[in-house]
Amino acid sequence: MMRKRGRRGALVGAAVAAATATALTGCFDCEESVHLDRNLSGRAAYRLTIDMEPVVDVNAAAAHAKSGKPGTATAQEIAQAREQALRELAGGASGADAAKLADPAAKKASFAANLPPGIKLLSWSEDTLRLKRESRFEVGFGDLRQLVPLKLLPWNRGGSVLQRDQPFEGLRVVDEGPTVLVTLTPQPAGAGEERTEPRPAGEVKEEETILRHAGFAFRLDSPFEVVETNAARRDGHALYWEFKGSALVAAMNAQPPTTLRARLKK
Repeated sequence: MMRKRGRRGALVGAAVAAATATALTGCFDCEESVHLDRNLSGRAAYRLTIDMEPVVDVNAAAAHAKSGKPGTATAQEIAQAREQALRELAGGASGADAAKLADPAAKKASFAANLPPGIKLLSWSEDTLRLKRESRFEVGFGDLRQLVPLKLLPWNRGGSVLQRDQPFEGLRVVDEGPTVLVTLTPQPAGAGEERTEPRPAGEVKEEETILRHAGFAFRLDSPFEVVETNAARRDGHALYWEFKGSALVAAMNAQPPTTLRARLKK
């Protein structure tokens, strides 16, 4: 009998991580922001930083230990771990495909062409320095709900480093008349998938280890008066939710699922 995989309390937004084929994935940090205008149109921004450099030596050592050889990782094994990290940053591509994905203009055009209806690309940029990459974009929308189906392409999310491809999935807006309720319940990777067995304890432990080196932040601002919110901090009409390390692990395991919420007076 198929048993539905339970939906883990979620909070990684676009940054729910999974283990790679070697030891640990790199450190990553994700920020999302939404600006609402009075007619509920607005802009949304996304920034993802992935740094694979800290784990190259760790992954090389793990591969060396797995081989059963004595001593420490060799220069060749470290080089192989570095090449693997580069492939991860290229969305798993290699060779000619990786070179093609290294073209910023082509990547920007591909991202723009795959935006959902009603979403307009305002800016896009990407900076890569060795094994660290920072991707950023800003889009405009006519209705906040149009953000939900926006998808990242494989090179956006770092291949197997990040499993989420819809950073604004779980975003909801309810027009209550005098007020508007905005909520974000970030969905974990694989939510709703069917599993025939429980998740392996090692997989859970590895994921939590990764999350302890991760960060997620969400910002919401508008011209409206804030009536109610569970934001961690406020700066005028701007609301901030920030989760790092152990706080991110706790949010991931929360039951019921962690939901960011703000009720605004129009």
